[in-house]
Amino acid sequence: SHRQGIAASPRSEGGAASGRSAVGGLGLARIVTVSGRGTLTLGELAMEQFRRRAMELRDEWEDEERYVRRNVGRVIVNQSSRPTLSRVQKSTASARHRFRMRSLARLQEAARLESMASEIAAKLLAAGVDLSHVPGDSSLTPGASDQGPRVGGDAAAPGTARECASPGNAISSSVRMGVSALRSEAGALEETLANKELYVELGVAERLAQSPSLNPPDSHLLQWRDQAIRSYSRHESSRRERAATLRAQADIWERRLASGDLLQEDPDGGSSSRETAPHPASESDTTQGRRAGRRRGRQQGQAAGEGTAATGPSAPSVSSASPMSRLEGSLRGTLLGSSVALPDMGRVPYIKLAIEKLRLDARRIDGRWASRDVYVRSRIAEYMLEEHNPNPSSSEIRQLIHTAQRQYMRRAR
Repeated sequence: SHRQGIAASPRSEGGAASGRSAVGGLGLARIVTVSGRGTLTLGELAMEQFRRRAMELRDEWEDEERYVRRNVGRVIVNQSSRPTLSRVQKSTASARHRFRMRSLARLQEAARLESMASEIAAKLLAAGVDLSHVPGDSSLTPGASDQGPRVGGDAAAPGTARECASPGNAISSSVRMGVSALRSEAGALEETLANKELYVELGVAERLAQSPSLNPPDSHLLQWRDQAIRSYSRHESSRRERAATLRAQADIWERRLASGDLLQEDPDGGSSSRETAPHPASESDTTQGRRAGRRRGRQQGQAAGEGTAATGPSAPSVSSASPMSRLEGSLRGTLLGSSVALPDMGRVPYIKLAIEKLRLDARRIDGRWASRDVYVRSRIAEYMLEEHNPNPSSSEIRQLIHTAQRQYMRRAR
């Protein structure tokens, strides 16, 4: 895809040229010249874009252990403060669940993109475009996307469970992968910033490849090119700032990797085993003793004031109290711990209202991102409401679908 010219295609100098007349009546065969890339067809750019995206998806979603390590690493390095072991364990469980819920759909999307690239190649060949210089699918494992994700990972792969037997090694491996991901994202942003012409022509090529017309009129290409230029200008400064932030964050975590200073203690000073199987705190630990004493005092007060059943004069164990009771007790004296009178509900603690709001938000987000089609439909509906446009044109619908699909693939990982 880094070819400097097309056989029998004249080269032009300077920046990106507007697409010349289509070869064989095929819009994808329009020839453009891009600084640093030479002369090539829009179809080649579209093939390159789809294959690159397919490879990124497969690299991200083919192997469970690699996904979990990388995802946990990104969660860690996206924060300025060091994580606790319990937070790392929760992030690991969330990443594993997310992989098992989404990986098959992501690999199917990769297969769809590869199929689109192959269809473009077939159309270009049929139009008489020489593709002998274009790398084939040798970099793509045949049928890889049809095999499904590898659950549990490969013991020989770097950063997998067997290599990272201890929690410390596992976290170090995740942080290394997170730092690498930060630098990769920064590099991709800088590459985009370095070649505006390539960014614009890639955008035009992708729109052209998804157009229902084999050879759209020049006015459509001009419109797509103008939209890509505006998009580049609109995001240029934020991309530059984002790249600098990513590199600075990577530097911070590389220094922490070198020093081995990756974790901080859990707030209660407990270990992961203490979190998974809570017990009354030891009286020999002053801090834990005070905390346990406060909990026992609250439970005794509840038993006396509310008639709670008790088996004897001693307080029940900490684990016998419900999580909500413990939470409300710990918030006593704060706004979240207070209550408000509501019609037909009586007095309700603010903390319960906050939890219910978070659950509603989570259900809404889950519904919105459940699948690409659901997300695309919701974005089109939002556009019609926000723009007061109940009947968008076909070109507007295609643009909305294209934009929503790109947003979904970029953000739903």
